[in-house]
Amino acid sequence: MIADVLTCVAVAMVLAPLGRWGYRNAATLAPAALPEQERVRRHQVLRRGAVVAQAVAVLFLLAAVLRVLSG
Repeated sequence: MIADVLTCVAVAMVLAPLGRWGYRNAATLAPAALPEQERVRRHQVLRRGAVVAQAVAVLFLLAAVLRVLSG
């Protein structure tokens, strides 16, 4: 049980800051050499991926809490 909880928390601790960093830096991560329309599209894709990373981090934390509560 302890290993399950620690694994879930560790994954969440990696995904949450990674998602936050990706969301904040999505504009600079999109290559400037691309045409404007493609760069805007990549920016949106990067931000969407960052939000998903944060959501998955929350799910991992929820899984850890549920594992602790279940026994």
